[in-house]
Amino acid sequence: ANDATRTGTERMSIAAGGNVGIGTAGINSEPRELLHVGGDIEINSSSSSSSSPADINKIIFKKQHPSSASTMYTMGEIRSYTNGGYSGGMTFYTGKSTGGGSYASTLAMTLNDTQDLIIPAGSKFYIDGGSNTYISEGTGDRMDFYCNGNIEMYINDSQAYHYNDLSVGPTKKFHL
Repeated sequence: ANDATRTGTERMSIAAGGNVGIGTAGINSEPRELLHVGGDIEINSSSSSSSSPADINKIIFKKQHPSSASTMYTMGEIRSYTNGGYSGGMTFYTGKSTGGGSYASTLAMTLNDTQDLIIPAGSKFYIDGGSNTYISEGTGDRMDFYCNGNIEMYINDSQAYHYNDLSVGPTKKFHL
């Protein structure tokens, strides 16, 4: 068809550089990223609801390996899952080097269907952006609190807390 005879509203565009825009007409002159969406995105699963838990959708972030144009490795993933039936949550994975140029997706945290935020055992919850102030799981049902990279306090399963001089043993009960 001749451009002069076309009418209607633009819904999708492909810029000269290859960027694709969906719903971006009137927002920008052309799509700013490889995929630019002006509006909500819905991801549907073709899997049917089942009685057993399962991953149903995921977004995977990959990067080209620096030594091989044909090798991609996973930098992270966001997955949705079902608990069986109609409840579910989100899991977040990070890419982790397993040595020898191999990488694996490693569970970083889960947001479950009751809005509990769960981080795996051995992980640290940083307060200062990842430097040296954090909370971590200690040994045997214990929560450790670190400042400047040093353990300053912990709370154990008997609700005793230890502050600063940890060698003296439990000094007080933790009350709220």
